[in-house]
Parts: sequence; structure tokens; C-alpha cells
Amino acid sequence: LVVNSANAAFVPLLRGADIPVALHVDGIERRRAKWGALGRAVYAVSERLAVRVADEVITDADVIARHYQSRYGAATTTITYGVTPDPDPGDDVLLRLGLASGGYLLYVSRFEPENNPHRVAQAYRAVPGTVPLVMVGDAPYARSFIDGFVRGADPRIVFPGALYGAEYRQLQHHALAYVHATEVGGTHPALVEAMGYANCVVVNDTPENREVAGDAGLYFEAARPETLSVLLAGLLAEPATATDLGRRAAARATERYSWDTIATRYDEVFRRLARS
Repeated sequence: LVVNSANAAFVPLLRGADIPVALHVDGIERRRAKWGALGRAVYAVSERLAVRVADEVITDADVIARHYQSRYGAATTTITYGVTPDPDPGDDVLLRLGLASGGYLLYVSRFEPENNPHRVAQAYRAVPGTVPLVMVGDAPYARSFIDGFVRGADPRIVFPGALYGAEYRQLQHHALAYVHATEVGGTHPALVEAMGYANCVVVNDTPENREVAGDAGLYFEAARPETLSVLLAGLLAEPATATDLGRRAAARATERYSWDTIATRYDEVFRRLARS
């Protein structure tokens, strides 16, 4: 059984019933800006509990695994996310939003401070040209924060809200480049998916994000939006660079983020637990 780290306090109930538990701890949740003092305290306790109550702890990035090793002396199993690109997801959402294939930049995340949508919107003001930036996401609990960067945003920025399924895959498939600005977490599914769809990935420079994108990414500092402006202006001036980096990203995703490989890793974990 795999459960989220927030539920670590319930794991002893399962183990008391002789049910082996693999606990997936994801990123370091207590570092998210959306949590107040109480929320951070709860997640700090959950993090500490995780390594004590579970039969096996699963992390989604080596950076997170090193955190648990250095802080708690706990060995973990790293299993990332994967991607299987749809070779022809269609283009319905492009027609609805007035976009052209290869003619827009894409950003996808929950609109929360640690994902830096406000800084991405700020950076785009200094990027010349007419190419749209599509910013996909929402957070119903963060209306004030969102209004702060959506109202009066650069008119080239398109805010379609949160999109999922076919529409999300279509936007990934047809983008010229993908902007990934998160600063908290491990392996982010949206970044892996963008790479799988052969996007040039423009990535906030954190150890977790570098672990995923490697030499296939271009890196900026979210706290300095001008560093993102420079990269995006360069890509729009030289779109062949975006194409080349996109191919490199797709090759890296195929090598490192195959769902078949990830399923095999989970199968190995479950077999170990079944024998315990």
C-alpha cells in the first residue's frame, strides 16, 4: 500500500493489522509558502514519522532521498514520475484559444507563490514580440494572490484556467517551449511531461529541477525575473535552438522517465513488502 506522507500518522493502524506499508513522501511539503506555522509543523512531524512508521519510504527524486538520508539517516527508494506522449493529441484547444502550433510558450502549475507564476508574468513584460505565453493553472484558495498578477497582465499572456486531459496534452504537444518555475518539490510531473512532448524546457535553477532536466534545459533564477526574460527573448529570436533542445529533452525523458521502468520499480517494492 502506498500512501501520502500527510497520512503518516495513520500508518501504525495499517501495520497493526499486519498490512505492509510503503509511504510515498513526495517533496518537502513543509517548505511550501501556502502553509502557515501550524501547517508547516504538521508536515514536519509527518516527515519525521514517515521514516519511523513505514516499512519502506519512497521518494520521487534523488535530491529528496539525500534530504531524508542526511536529516534522518533513512534509506529510501527513489521512483520518479513518467510520461508516454500522445503522438497526435489533436488541436481543439489551440483553435479555441486562437493559438498556432509552435507559436506560443507554455507555463503549467498550481498558481501558488512557490511556483512563481507572478514572476513568470512579470518576466514576460520584458520579452519582445507578439508570441503568446499560455499560463495554465488555478488555485481557488489563492484568489488574492492570483488577482495580483492576472489583473493588468501583459496582453500577450493567455490565462485559460486549469486544463486537464486532452486539452492539456494538446498544449504540451504544440508548444514552442515550456517554462517551469517551481522552487519546492521533487520530480514535477509537468516538467517530465513537457520533456516527453519534446518541449524546450526553461527551468528554475533548483537542484530538483536540474536533476530532471539535466543538460536538456535552460536555467533561470525565479527570484530574478530578468534572467527568464533574457532566455525567452533568445529562444524567440532563434527558434531552431528551442527545437534542438526539445529533441534533447525528449531523448532524456525516454531514457529516464519511462512508465514501464517506473512500473517495474513499484512491482519490486510490492514484492519486497509481500515477502516481509
